Amino acid sequence: MKKLSLISLTLLSSLALAACSKSNSTSQTPTVEPITTESTSSSSSQTPVVNTQLRQQFDTILVGDSSQAGEGGSTLEEVKALLGEPTSTTTSELNGLSTEELTWVDGDTTITLAINQGKTVNKAISGFLFNRDRNLSLTNFNELAEGTSYSDVLAVWGEPDVYTESKIMGTKSVGATWFSNVKGKDVTANAFLVFTDDQLAQKTETNMTD
Repeated sequence: MKKLSLISLTLLSSLALAACSKSNSTSQTPTVEPITTESTSSSSSQTPVVNTQLRQQFDTILVGDSSQAGEGGSTLEEVKALLGEPTSTTTSELNGLSTEELTWVDGDTTITLAINQGKTVNKAISGFLFNRDRNLSLTNFNELAEGTSYSDVLAVWGEPDVYTESKIMGTKSVGATWFSNVKGKDVTANAFLVFTDDQLAQKTETNMTD
């Protein structure tokens, strides 16, 4: 159990990136870190796009519990049947246990999966910018209360542009970032939310305005 837990923490660290500077956050300890602008959008384009099919394929991938040998996660064969062969694959080893990191690139969008013992234990999508019906402001961010459900946030904010998900010892952790249609000082403006078992546990905003 200890070895698997260490691997899970390593996966979270490698798939999540450093927090943006000048941010405003709550005091709870985050499960995953915000993802920087450089990793989520093309330097040549900030045009919001929607690739519905790709996002739906990503959403159907199940994330298993990494402390239980990926129990409940989509298998490597199921993932490849859905997304095709990955653009790249890397393998790492920790305490004698091997983990594969598979990456698919489609334009500016990148999907990354961590596969442990043949099953998905972490998934992430980045570079996916939505064209929203409304703009998100600092007031919208400040109105979000701890404990708000993920589904309630989606009902008002829409799907996040960046999404990461993992599960460790029965606890589901989601990191979600909104970049597109966010009111801010510049193109780095974003809101990053962490959900634990689908409840808002931590929030951070960078350069958002009203």
